[in-house]
Amino acid sequence: MSISRSIRKYLAGLLVVAAVGSVVWYVIRPVPPPLPGPGTRKTGDISMTGNELRGERDGKMVWQLRADTVEVDQDTQDSRLTTIAGEIFRDDGSVIHVVADRGLVDARRNFLLSGNIVAHSDDGMRLSCREMGMRTAENRVWARDGVEFSKPGFSLKCDLITSDAQLINLRAEGNVTAIRQ
Repeated sequence: MSISRSIRKYLAGLLVVAAVGSVVWYVIRPVPPPLPGPGTRKTGDISMTGNELRGERDGKMVWQLRADTVEVDQDTQDSRLTTIAGEIFRDDGSVIHVVADRGLVDARRNFLLSGNIVAHSDDGMRLSCREMGMRTAENRVWARDGVEFSKPGFSLKCDLITSDAQLINLRAEGNVTAIRQ
């Protein structure tokens, strides 16, 4: 009888250890995320390569940006871009060429570029900064953070430039150094 009693104790102990182990496993196990049900949308799950985005005002193309990758947020319709090259079209037909590390284009076709930004035109205008944006409907451009602007006979360094989209009528603010050559 002592053998069956010790076997019972052993089995009861094994059962207790198994029950405790199951509870511990259930508490610490990784829980997979829920699968989206019908009619639900995932944010930012559209990614494209080698694409072009454009902004228009009054039926006329104002700017275009090409990017290595574009990710679209389905909820806000904002587009995130990387490795950007593009153009801002002036009213006189000339073009401002722009390159930037990354950017964001919102649903209203305003853009914000960031990283190392360089813009230049064939008439000798050059702008470099770390952040640049455009409000397409208002035809306004701004640049900030390490702004350096130059055109033949004039150079400028400042914290912020606001301008028309042509980069002709400039307003400089913060630590302004202007040199007429």
